[in-house]
Amino acid sequence: MTPQPKEKPIRLRGKAYTEFRKDVCARAMSRCDTCHLFAPIQDGETEFNIYRHGHVSHIRHHSIGGGDTMDNVIWECKRCHDKRNAPQWGRGRDE
Repeated sequence: MTPQPKEKPIRLRGKAYTEFRKDVCARAMSRCDTCHLFAPIQDGETEFNIYRHGHVSHIRHHSIGGGDTMDNVIWECKRCHDKRNAPQWGRGRDE
């Protein structure tokens, strides 16, 4: 029996990722899926501000084969996103 090749995870970039991010935010109704605080995307702003905007947080990270798909992401505020990812970063970003 021949082993099946692994499927390559979907990785979005540029405008495609921006649109994906907006779709994830809309699905969550601009509220953090973890703490339920408001974490919007600001329309009309030219720069992403990590202190005011929400983050796409991957359930299965890219490093272990997770992709940019709606069933693999949640919407989080900066605080919850940092808490979730602090173990893999080695420590919290705010430290």
